[in-house]
Amino acid sequence: SSQWFFDAGPCRVEVTGTQFDMHWSAAGQILEVMLYSGSVTVKGPPATAGVPMRAGQRLVMNVRQGTVRLGELEAAPGTGAAASPREAAPPVDEKVTTTERRAETEAKSGEPHHRETWAARVASGDFRGVVAQAKRRGIDRVLREDSAENIMALADAARFANSLSLAQRALLSVRARFPQTAPAHRAAFLLGRVAEDQHGNLSGALQWYDTYLSDAPDDSFRAEAMGRKMAATLQVSGPDRARPLATQYLKRYPQGAYAHAARAILAQ
Repeated sequence: SSQWFFDAGPCRVEVTGTQFDMHWSAAGQILEVMLYSGSVTVKGPPATAGVPMRAGQRLVMNVRQGTVRLGELEAAPGTGAAASPREAAPPVDEKVTTTERRAETEAKSGEPHHRETWAARVASGDFRGVVAQAKRRGIDRVLREDSAENIMALADAARFANSLSLAQRALLSVRARFPQTAPAHRAAFLLGRVAEDQHGNLSGALQWYDTYLSDAPDDSFRAEAMGRKMAATLQVSGPDRARPLATQYLKRYPQGAYAHAARAILAQ
């Protein structure tokens, strides 16, 4: 296997190199993940495409209510480090109740929270709300007029809401309108992810991972892109083509999330 993962009820945490705490309440159907280092992807009925987490974040997924909240781990008083999960944030039930109250208020008023950016709304789990607002404004208009940040947020919302065709359109728009920028580089990586998720198009994914790795600086997605390229190459072309990629991966990330898979390829 190329990755470690943990199942919690109908939810799955895919580990991509990390240190984290996880709590699953079977009675409440609530998953809580506190991420201290590295990255994970959390999948569950409210977000079947997966929610990627970075170090310093806390996710609460309420399967019964179909909600996801993603926010920052709060610092302990007087320190710059993240506090323990029980000290850092209110209890899960309390935070979910707050989320439900806000959703209830917005539903009654009919007014979305316009003051929040789409990126903030995606971070708080309002994936479908962002997609719905974009559709009300007109997708073509959004892709033609909005900032790269806004369109990337829409792409993330669409991915997490499993609207992969819309995510692909948004990411391609960023590549076309904002070439040679950080959002465009990130869009290349995410287009590879979308290709994998959409009908398992590994050949298409490999093209985008190559694009990302050839024109992007050394950023936070590089290790995952190299690992995914190696794993996809193994499936598409076999171990002979994957071995050089495994060697490169281990040279750069000997303790990385795909290190076990790389060693298994070299052992074949």
